[in-house]
Amino acid sequence: MAVGDLKTATAYWRKIAAFDPQRRIVKGNLAAVLLQSEDLVAAEEETQIALVATPQDPGLKNLLGVIQKRRGRFDDAIATFREGTEFDETNHSFWYNLGNTLFGLGRVEEAIEPLRRAFEIRPTDSETARVLGQVFASVDQIARARIAFDHAERLDPKNLRVHTSRAALLQRAGADDAQIIAEFNKVIGQEPDNLDHQRNKALFLQRRSRFAEAEAVHRDILKRDPDDIETLLRLGHMLGYSLRRYEEANGFLRHALELRPEDPRCLSGLCKSLLDSRYGVESDHVEEAGQIAKRLLATGTDMLPHAANLSGIFLRLADFESLANLGDRTKLMSFWVDRMNVGSLHNQLGRVVSDEDRLELVRFHRQWGKSIAAQAAKLPIKRHPRPPKRDKIRIGFMSSDLRDHPVAYFVMPMFELYDRNKFEIYCYSFYPAPPDRVQSFITQNVAAFRTMLQATDQEIAQRIHDDDLDILIELGGSTRYNRLEVMAYHAAPIQVSWLGYPHSAGIEEIDYILVDPYLKPDDPKLLIEKPFQVPESWVVLGRLGFRDIPIEPGLPEDRAGALTFGTMNNPYKYTPEVFGLWARCMQRFPKSRFLFVRPEAGAASFRANICKEFAKHGVEADRILFESIRGRHLPHYNRIDIALDTAPHVGGTTTCETLWMGVPTITLVGKAFFERLSYSNLNNAGLGDLCAFTPDEYVAIAEKLGKDKARRLDLRQNLRTRLRTAPLGDAARWVRNFEATIVRTVNDSGGPS
Repeated sequence: MAVGDLKTATAYWRKIAAFDPQRRIVKGNLAAVLLQSEDLVAAEEETQIALVATPQDPGLKNLLGVIQKRRGRFDDAIATFREGTEFDETNHSFWYNLGNTLFGLGRVEEAIEPLRRAFEIRPTDSETARVLGQVFASVDQIARARIAFDHAERLDPKNLRVHTSRAALLQRAGADDAQIIAEFNKVIGQEPDNLDHQRNKALFLQRRSRFAEAEAVHRDILKRDPDDIETLLRLGHMLGYSLRRYEEANGFLRHALELRPEDPRCLSGLCKSLLDSRYGVESDHVEEAGQIAKRLLATGTDMLPHAANLSGIFLRLADFESLANLGDRTKLMSFWVDRMNVGSLHNQLGRVVSDEDRLELVRFHRQWGKSIAAQAAKLPIKRHPRPPKRDKIRIGFMSSDLRDHPVAYFVMPMFELYDRNKFEIYCYSFYPAPPDRVQSFITQNVAAFRTMLQATDQEIAQRIHDDDLDILIELGGSTRYNRLEVMAYHAAPIQVSWLGYPHSAGIEEIDYILVDPYLKPDDPKLLIEKPFQVPESWVVLGRLGFRDIPIEPGLPEDRAGALTFGTMNNPYKYTPEVFGLWARCMQRFPKSRFLFVRPEAGAASFRANICKEFAKHGVEADRILFESIRGRHLPHYNRIDIALDTAPHVGGTTTCETLWMGVPTITLVGKAFFERLSYSNLNNAGLGDLCAFTPDEYVAIAEKLGKDKARRLDLRQNLRTRLRTAPLGDAARWVRNFEATIVRTVNDSGGPS
């Protein structure tokens, strides 16, 4: 053990254990060497055996908690450390490990007392003082954090992690990058061979979106140690999630998993990256992601830290059984909000059943928003008086999706047709890639297009305030590259949410959410913001995303010899209940089929799970069709007679595409915003009779439409032409309505500055 020959040491300890069944001689040595060898399952087994003989042994008890923590079983680890404090309240290790574990889980307030007790027991321990300082920093007790770090440095000037912690404190205090990097460079200079310092610098650069610099530091670490797990995981995440270089990312993440096949973070990191990979055959990546996710689920690890990744995988594969094994939804959502991960709530929109579920979603979004607002309040922007009154209303659009992206499909008519005599437009984007043709077009048609990838939220808010907007419209929500948190600064006098997220974002500093008469929920408690209501449709089909893809003559039913239902909606909107509803529609037409056009459709697990759900309702597998495709899906609407919408989370962009291709959509209208998108689309297309308000009505509409070939043929041949003059498709009409709503709202607030 002393010379690091773990394999030989393990063999000797096992020989000794053969003569010592109760492990009185071996005690924790075998478990310790197994822990060092990353054989965590065997390490825990050996520790439990040794504890049978000496259940009150503090060293063994602490070792068990450490192993449980390393295995990702955080609740078990916390319970073990708490038990240790109860029978040996003067043991520093129990208090320190308890506090450190709670802190690592984001349970900061709970961590303070254990770490304070640990410091009282061992006041000369530099590391305990440093971690206690980190906790103080996390709850914005900046002065106490500074004192703790200074004390830790005095206790042990060689504890260079103090500098890293101080750098994190400077970040919270709003210091500039150069000052923070200087702290990292200081410690790197003193201890150049300690990779921890390089890792911390790379992580800071990564969080500041200084991706090229971060990548250089990561790669330098891997030159020194190609098997450094932490760097492999961080570089893999950055290359994939931030830079979309997924093939490279997966190489690093696979290497990490090869080194630690049972490590929950390695399993979770690779399966999430595979899920998002678009190179090669996408469905193969999705299938592999599902298999790795099941491996992780089978480890018995606490799923809380990984459920956000796994829920996305299981939803895309319609694996409802595995999804249920992730744990209680309320507990998961509470954990995500505590960790400031509001984006993970998106997948829960389709899980609502009751009014309480809907209100719970609002409650969690609001809780997150209050936390964001509290953070913004600590670093306020400098506000100046509004300038003298001007003739034009100044509108801001904030989104990283002002490019070739579905958000731009709907907002582009504004950039093309707005009244330049009455309005000025400013755009704010944080997208890391060079401008594409769509962004270039927008840039040429607005007063300013600001790309602010590396700016802090405070800096972005300051820029928006200095631009003297009259109204700011946020389009991105919590999706990738967007900076929703900026809205908490209330940098513009009027702030509006639109398009990016089909729910209240949660930040109360957003004054309005754009709705139309159909989209607005009847119950005002289902929105946090006030309605910013346009008179007709909340969206319009612009020319960017709705091109003249050919619609084949005749009906798919005549070409295929049977009626074909179908969907192109994202599987995260599927539920077991909606499969029952779709099956009821199919049962009205015994020869009918159902077509899924989705990238996941090539994955064997997706196909098997879909067929299994239909089989529960008597629909045979040979009636289910699959087409695996991404980005070139519109021509496949020529194979669908009737599109069946998902519920409760209905289609949005997908419903618009469906109608554009002449395919009628049947929707089930619910109470919340995300349950009414298709209700708006259909009514604004002149097809309100396809909106059902009960499951029985949904099936009845499907049956009636399935029997009405004449109407379906008419829609196939003429709906696109009619849309051009309907509220959903008349771009000029929509822009005038949108402008009028802006003028009215700005005037109601006192008029433009």
